[in-house]
Amino acid sequence: MALINCRLDGRVDEVPGRFYVATRFWRLGFFPLIPLGSQLVRDGTEEAGEGFARWLGVPIPLSRRSVLWAWIRALPRLAAALGATAGVLTLAIDPEVALGQMLAAAIFSWLAVALPERRRATLPRALQALEQAGLREELGAQIERDLRPSLAIRVRSIFLGGLATAALAGAAAACGGTLAEEPADSGSPEIDGGSTDAGETADASPADSGRDASLDVGPVDAGAPVLCTAKGIPGTCLDVSECIGSRQPTPGLCPGPANIQCCTPRYAMACDPNAVPEPNAGLAEEPGTGSCPAGMVRVASFCVDRFEAALEEILAGGSRVPWSPYFNPAGHRVAAVSLRGAVPQGYVSQVQAAAACAEAGKRLCTDAEWLRACQGPNGWTYPYGTTRQTGLCNDHRAEHPAAELYGTGASWIFSHLDSPCLNQLPQSLDPTGSLTGCASAEGVYDLMGNLHEWTADPAGTFRGGFYVDTVLNGNGCLYATTAHAVSYWDYSTGFRCCHD
Repeated sequence: MALINCRLDGRVDEVPGRFYVATRFWRLGFFPLIPLGSQLVRDGTEEAGEGFARWLGVPIPLSRRSVLWAWIRALPRLAAALGATAGVLTLAIDPEVALGQMLAAAIFSWLAVALPERRRATLPRALQALEQAGLREELGAQIERDLRPSLAIRVRSIFLGGLATAALAGAAAACGGTLAEEPADSGSPEIDGGSTDAGETADASPADSGRDASLDVGPVDAGAPVLCTAKGIPGTCLDVSECIGSRQPTPGLCPGPANIQCCTPRYAMACDPNAVPEPNAGLAEEPGTGSCPAGMVRVASFCVDRFEAALEEILAGGSRVPWSPYFNPAGHRVAAVSLRGAVPQGYVSQVQAAAACAEAGKRLCTDAEWLRACQGPNGWTYPYGTTRQTGLCNDHRAEHPAAELYGTGASWIFSHLDSPCLNQLPQSLDPTGSLTGCASAEGVYDLMGNLHEWTADPAGTFRGGFYVDTVLNGNGCLYATTAHAVSYWDYSTGFRCCHD
């Protein structure tokens, strides 16, 4: 572990198997010093995985409980380290004092291990965390079913409470007295009064009071969701009462009663998903270098596309027309082209990328070739050198494009990563070669950022990161995603070709 590092700590308000709240700290060794911000984190996803094709931590207001728990858990470790150090330094001077210090260090070490890493959530706190993350609409009912006590627990609580009341009454009768009754407004609880819900707590939020007990057993399982499409946007058939906020219903597209409508994302920007822009019309490949085909650069013993690939559709007569880079080319015959100033092709799988390279008389690059092209003859971490220079490449973005497009951070947006509008947002894709500093030693552009780039790895690998992230799966040229099959595609997946 680096002496100064940045990690999540202070895991509180956990719903096992679903999420917890944690805070990212600047840490000195194991001790959390400065809280940077809290997140709602899906269990099992905090430090791994491919960029944003999954639910990352959703930012929420700084959780004081999380910060306090991180410091509470760190203090015994700090005390143990200080005690052990003092014992070693004192051993030669006063062995008895040193023994006491080491014994104290051992006790603090035990305490550090005994403190649980995570603290469980009460229902009100779990719902509050979901509200802060904008996910209550999506997950609130599930969490209520997880955290509300079952009917058996409630019956047991009522039964045990009744036994306790009867025992107290019997004891009072045996002593010749009666149970004292408190005035109704005294603020003291009555022994046989109050809520029969053993799971409700004194800090329950108003939203929880008076809820129908049928929520405890959950809704009837209606089977697989019914899919639909409205105005070219994929959606799900839902009751209009559930299709709110950043989603909108469209009637007449779903089976069943009138209140079941096609629920689709509501775009937060002006974008027509049915429009088919062709921004690359009129562009042509530049001559190749070192006897390489047009649009390619000689790198060691092979040729590589100077720019991330765009596509041209091959028509029945053999003529070619530009293919819109915002649409997957399924069912169309397309060829790869390497164009300066083009919008590169996202929305493409490895299988489709390999076919497009083959139509151009080329092939996908091997992992070794791609790394050599990116790292140059000197083996740099970044195309331009050994040290990250943020902004030289299209390598980061403050807001995830799906969150910006749909106007929400709810988890459902990650099921809509095929929208052609994602790569048409401002500050998304850059035209190829437009960032002149993002070039390798041999003059190959945009190997870091802009789009992920498929390689020929039969297991499925894309490299280099994209315009949202170039860090999570490795820095710069070392960024590699291996989590997807060769048939996978979304807005972030692109490619370039190689040639012998």
